[in-house]
Amino acid sequence: MTYLLELLFQLCPTMVILLIVLSSCEKCLDQVRYIGFVLHNIEKNIDDERINTLTENFSLQILHEPLIFTTGFFDMDFMFLKTIIASITTYMVIFIQFMPKTEISTEALITANQTRAIKDHKNEYEIALMESHRHSFESHIVPKLLCCYFSHKPELKGA
Repeated sequence: MTYLLELLFQLCPTMVILLIVLSSCEKCLDQVRYIGFVLHNIEKNIDDERINTLTENFSLQILHEPLIFTTGFFDMDFMFLKTIIASITTYMVIFIQFMPKTEISTEALITANQTRAIKDHKNEYEIALMESHRHSFESHIVPKLLCCYFSHKPELKGA
């Protein structure tokens, strides 16, 4: 558990920095889209046709060629954050499935306790049964055997 907390505290500053960078990139992209939209909708009051053409071409270029912040491997936008979260979730699900189960479930404890209680009860029953047989053997059978033995004494030859 402490390992997970330590890992979380190490990742928090990194995630904050990543969120700041991604939100800055997204705000810049929003402003570029807004500027393109505003330039395209400006009334063409200027008498110089060349300025009107440049403004219109620039606004169309902004609208049709979107600005992309990239690091060479991935784009810096909120889709990148979504990809990170999806990847982490996927790997966590996979790792959790392969983790050994360390806690004993409640059902297993109940079953173990019931089995132990049955064995203890069975042992108590066997002990009581053996005691009753021993008592019966001592009180009834041993005296009869002794009587039979002494009533039929073997005769000693040569005496």
